[in-house]
Amino acid sequence: MRLKLITNNLMILCVVVFFTGFVSKTSAGDCTVKFEDRQQRMSGFGGSTAWAGGLADNLITGLFSPTEGCGLTLVRMRIAPNGTTGSGEINIAKKAQALGASIWAAPWSPPANWKDNNNVNKGGSLLPAHYQDWADRLVSYVKNLQTQGVDLKWISAQNEPNWTADYESCRYTPEQLATFVGDYLGPSLEKAGLKTGIIAPEVINWGSLKPFGDAILNSPNAVKYCDVIASHSYGDEPTSSRGFPYNLVREKGKELWETEYGFDQFAGNETMTPGIAIAKQMHGQIVNGPVSAYHTWWIIPADGVNGTASNGLVMRGKVIQRGYVMGNYSRFVRPGSYRVTANEKPSDKVYVTAYRNDSLGQLTIVAINENTSATEQKFVLDGISVPTVTPWETSDAVKLTARSPVTAGTSFSWTLPAKSVVSFVGLYTTGTSVIPDGCARYSPVNVDCRNALLRIELRDQGEKKTSLKIFDLKGETVKSVSFTTGKGNGEFRNFDLSSLPGGFYIVKLGIADRNISTSKIFVAK
Repeated sequence: MRLKLITNNLMILCVVVFFTGFVSKTSAGDCTVKFEDRQQRMSGFGGSTAWAGGLADNLITGLFSPTEGCGLTLVRMRIAPNGTTGSGEINIAKKAQALGASIWAAPWSPPANWKDNNNVNKGGSLLPAHYQDWADRLVSYVKNLQTQGVDLKWISAQNEPNWTADYESCRYTPEQLATFVGDYLGPSLEKAGLKTGIIAPEVINWGSLKPFGDAILNSPNAVKYCDVIASHSYGDEPTSSRGFPYNLVREKGKELWETEYGFDQFAGNETMTPGIAIAKQMHGQIVNGPVSAYHTWWIIPADGVNGTASNGLVMRGKVIQRGYVMGNYSRFVRPGSYRVTANEKPSDKVYVTAYRNDSLGQLTIVAINENTSATEQKFVLDGISVPTVTPWETSDAVKLTARSPVTAGTSFSWTLPAKSVVSFVGLYTTGTSVIPDGCARYSPVNVDCRNALLRIELRDQGEKKTSLKIFDLKGETVKSVSFTTGKGNGEFRNFDLSSLPGGFYIVKLGIADRNISTSKIFVAK
């Protein structure tokens, strides 16, 4: 089997070789995981710290540690109209960042005197005369965070640009937001030499996303700078009746994210009832969006860490079940993983997604059992064999707890406890692997190699000088090859990378002294 991606007239292919053994016989109710049927890249799971006053170290560990806690990987902060974030949020961000989380931030409103309603609240719009002023302030915000030790990975153009609220808010039309992103915010970040990506439009719900998303994705300037198309989930879900999957996002090489939803009906409830609700929403959006990231609203409830308000992954001073349910995804489905096809609903009230992470050599299957009784589920692995899987259970009885390993091979069965979420985690990597780092800012190259063989197909080039150069992260050349393409319509070139030591490398491909592709790869030994 081969996977390929076209970059202009250059196509990179990788021969993918797997030892799969025999595929087990399937029957009704089995969940088949198709390892080689890769879907979207995953970027993480998290929530917002907007207006938070801080968080104790033990709770930060419980939420963000990938070894001792939920392993959340995304933190969404608030940008105040004056271009600052509170010290409590910054302290959380710094400590979460040290545990592997990525930080991003969103503005709710520009300053009052830059808006047509002269008010940070009650909607209003940013005056065009102040587009550049606001872009400059947001650039200064990113720089100021850097001096405080926070590396802002992304910045949102606006929180809910199609919603007028009594609190901080600001409205844009789709065309206005595309103009602000493409002509002001993006160029200003670029001019400042910042690598911070842009998230937009963060509309209030999925039904209102496409007018904004289309405006950005079809604008040559806006699409250049916008990395992520994002929506909130208030009042609806990304279903086929609303035009999902949103194929234009993928066609343009962007990711689709869900960036906010708060469950308001579970005040004081620490049980798996809200845990199953959030799990089902995550499952549906990952499958149907298909989203690459999911965020709850507040990580800390509105009435504080010791409170009982409905929103929040913390309640009464501890991480509660719904937090650990998010951990069933975030602790094991790390950024750079890819979702692979699995039967989404193999049994009544059982929901399944599956993921592969080639840099870790890890297969993760997340199963939700909404039933009020235990349910046995069989899983069949098509295209991969793993010796064992370890079930990690979250239920009313336990919080993200490892159970005894289960012998797998190409199939296994396990009884899912009542009202539970279980992550089955197994390892498959052996030998040398070469895989993409998956970071869009390096390159549009999207390949998946497990045998250290880089295969290049040159199409319709004619006789042209072509070069392949590989650098380590110190900038030193570790491999350099030059050759002239033939006269024909296409030819293949293979490059064995198995001699390279394990680690990250930069790959540059050039034709006729012009660099046409730069990618970051990881060689795993």
